[in-house]
Amino acid sequence: MVGVAAPEDTDWNYDTTYALGLYKTMGRTLGIWPLDNKSFSTRMRLAFIIFLQVWTCIDISKKLLTKSDCGTIIETMDVISWIVCGLLTAIKVIFLTINKQKMYPIINSAVKDWSTILDGQSRFIMLQYAYVGRTVAIIQMSGACIACFIQLFTRLPFIISLWNDGFNSTVTVQGVPPWPSCWVPADITFYHYMFHFIVQSFILLVIGTVYNGCDTFFFGIAMHICGQFVVFQKNLRHLHAMNNSILNVNQLKYFVKRHKYLLELANNFEETYNLVILIHVGAATVLICASGIVVLISLQSLDLVTIGGMMLRISLTYVILFMYSYAGEKLCNEVANIQMAVYNTAWYEMPVTTGKDMIFIIMRCNSPFNLTAGKLCDMNLSNFANIVKSMASYFSILRLMLMGK
Repeated sequence: MVGVAAPEDTDWNYDTTYALGLYKTMGRTLGIWPLDNKSFSTRMRLAFIIFLQVWTCIDISKKLLTKSDCGTIIETMDVISWIVCGLLTAIKVIFLTINKQKMYPIINSAVKDWSTILDGQSRFIMLQYAYVGRTVAIIQMSGACIACFIQLFTRLPFIISLWNDGFNSTVTVQGVPPWPSCWVPADITFYHYMFHFIVQSFILLVIGTVYNGCDTFFFGIAMHICGQFVVFQKNLRHLHAMNNSILNVNQLKYFVKRHKYLLELANNFEETYNLVILIHVGAATVLICASGIVVLISLQSLDLVTIGGMMLRISLTYVILFMYSYAGEKLCNEVANIQMAVYNTAWYEMPVTTGKDMIFIIMRCNSPFNLTAGKLCDMNLSNFANIVKSMASYFSILRLMLMGK
């Protein structure tokens, strides 16, 4: 890892900004950008975000325990979902802060990769993966903003009727996001209500932005690492025999060092995120189970609004799990493909000693890389399918228990 000399803005060319600029903006805003120095402003932003998430979860949990007998099922599930999202967000930010030193060489290497790329084919490969990461980030952040604004819009007070009744009168309102409407006192004044509405709306936007920002940061960096393995495979195809044995050894040394370096970056990435993914999978499972129970109960009364809301919640939770699984599958495959890339080189034209050295590279590739959930479960599409099938079996049995059919 490079010492104190982190890449500055002068090292960022157009391609670097295109590929990493979005994550840099989000990371600096959240205080988790690995290349940032430990400035006072960075620490304050980080402390504010963590405090806001934890305080919000505690405050809403207390209200939920004291007012659990009011509110619809959807409103209660909304509250539980925001509590889980708030806790997950705080955990993600804390773990990314703790593992900043492990993420530093990854981001540092990414900046250097974009500033030192020479051939057009490698640049094209890197841009492809950068495009995938940016597209997912933009779609996810846009979806988060839309979901938050819908949540806010559905809780807006009837401004015209409030003005007609006067500012000092008591008002009847829909609620304060993400509170159920029954949590708002009947005798609340307009100014008091608007204060709560604005504060809770701000907190909701922060939670939604930070929660999805951490996920998009993960996916974007995972795509860049995948791109580097693909570029490495492409470069291996140009490995050829030379008349000078020293040159043969030197070019092989370069590829061995590069392979080792990329594996270290991938392992750092896995070490940073494996506990985060484990907690996320656990929380997602709880949310899916709780939402599924609500769907089964609502089926008995044919409450289509509740069913639609819960199914949307389940679908969005599965989308995030799929994103983690896809990134893990892609990383695993690209690391494994190095073995075939080495075999497809012109090793048979090289000196015998160099050809034997190639065997050791292939043997090193026999140790698979896996992005895991706490070292307990590999995150790939196969296990994602197993999660979906397990949930479907669980709901089938539960439906028989609840409906007796």
